[in-house]
Amino acid sequence: MTALPLRRRPVPPGPVDDAMIGFIEAHPVPTTPFEPRWGLSRLVLGPGSIIDAVDADGERVAVAAVVDACTNDANAAHLALLCLHPDSDSDALVALLLAEAEAITAAGPRRRLEIDAEDLFAERGAELEARGFHEAYRMHLMRRPLDAPPPVPPLPEGLVWSPPTEATMRSQHEAVCRAMGPVPGASVPDFESFAARARAMVEHHGLILRGDAVAGFLRVHPPQAPGGEGDIALIGRHPEHRGGKLGDILVAESLRRLHAAGAGSAALTVAAANDAALALYRRHGFSVSETIPVYAKDVPAAG
Repeated sequence: MTALPLRRRPVPPGPVDDAMIGFIEAHPVPTTPFEPRWGLSRLVLGPGSIIDAVDADGERVAVAAVVDACTNDANAAHLALLCLHPDSDSDALVALLLAEAEAITAAGPRRRLEIDAEDLFAERGAELEARGFHEAYRMHLMRRPLDAPPPVPPLPEGLVWSPPTEATMRSQHEAVCRAMGPVPGASVPDFESFAARARAMVEHHGLILRGDAVAGFLRVHPPQAPGGEGDIALIGRHPEHRGGKLGDILVAESLRRLHAAGAGSAALTVAAANDAALALYRRHGFSVSETIPVYAKDVPAAG
């Protein structure tokens, strides 16, 4: 067990230090939400949004972040737990993370704090409600086996596949903002952060273009080992291309890419209220394997 009480250690300005990254990599939670070095530099407004939790002996027990540099329709920040030591005192750590996340949100530009009820926060709905949170929406984790590469329908006339390029980067960001902005649980980084990530992982992206304008987009994460689970991390089409059957094409192409990368199964996350997306994914063999409640609390600005 950790030595109580727990406290938050300030994170100095500048690049995230290697010791913190090493701790995250050594003690990840099953649903670590993003690549830590990139996320802790691009998805938060600064070191003040990072929670480095240590025990009474100064030993690190967990790292979390309030993701507050992304935009969404709810003007919400999101508490993201990246890792925790297996011997941590769970109750004490939850209390610390909630108090610090609320204070960070109150000091920043977002007026709402969201928390996924998974990992450390699983089965803690009553505790969250006692602090003023309420269940805002639910996310479905969907999976399907990937025994054979699915056929990919041809694109409509005038559309072509492309990787991200400098010529398409602005249009790609705009398409993702337009498509994902209204979706519960979706947040989009600023353009520079988005573009840096796209440039760093071009091979994971696929775009459907009309000229240099992005009509549809996908991003997949291949499995960590052959036969493992791949992830459809992002998929959508520009609202101006509704009704063009691009959804079926994008899902099929995502599955084809994951199969080619050696995935034995595919997973994705979708808002439980998104009936159209659920129907699309079910047509392609996905079924719900887990449902994750997301709790939210309105946080007034610090006085």
